[in-house]
Amino acid sequence: MPVLSDGAGGTLAKAEDAPAASGDPGLLILGVRRDTAASSSGTDGDYSTFNFDSSGKLWVHADATVTGGIGGDTANDAVDSGNPVKTGSKAIAGQSTATLVSAGDRVENYAGLDGVKLMRPHCGLEDIVSGNATDTSGGSVSCISAQGSGIRTYLTSVILCNTSATAITVDIKDGSTVKISLPLPAGGGCIFNPPVPIPGTANTAWNFDGSAAATTVTCSMVGFKSKV
Repeated sequence: MPVLSDGAGGTLAKAEDAPAASGDPGLLILGVRRDTAASSSGTDGDYSTFNFDSSGKLWVHADATVTGGIGGDTANDAVDSGNPVKTGSKAIAGQSTATLVSAGDRVENYAGLDGVKLMRPHCGLEDIVSGNATDTSGGSVSCISAQGSGIRTYLTSVILCNTSATAITVDIKDGSTVKISLPLPAGGGCIFNPPVPIPGTANTAWNFDGSAAATTVTCSMVGFKSKV
């Protein structure tokens, strides 16, 4: 069998699984331009050429695991691993222009036209809860009702108004448990925006309870619901 020589007493033919050596000579391997992907052989097991498109790019067959799109290497809810990958956002001229999707759909990450990512404090708009109630007896009155089994309500704002001539204090209660006590002057009001949301017990109403009868005490509460 003829053997190609490297001109220095060596051979260009290398045995399978043989170790490489520094300075080993080699041959330029050419391919065939094929603007449409096609095989140069007709039978499985035949020799074939390397095929390139009109841009000189080698035709390759993508692995079946990525034919539906490129995905990450760590599954949802799996232990994090590997290096971070940057993600982009879609610029939008205000949230009111967004098209609503259905629950369970994949959604875009949005940013303003200046590239700043759009975010909301604490929760999505769907989970905001609020209540308003009045009292004259000085008893415990519900302001935000229980949200159902396993659902907690977090308070983010409490607004009190007292139209009576009597100064009182008002307990803000998670059910029957006092979370905070607020001073409420006669003929005045109180606005309390805690630095962090105040958590409530699951499936429990938020109540307000004046220290004495006063006509009339009005309470407004704002918060959000969560399973955590």
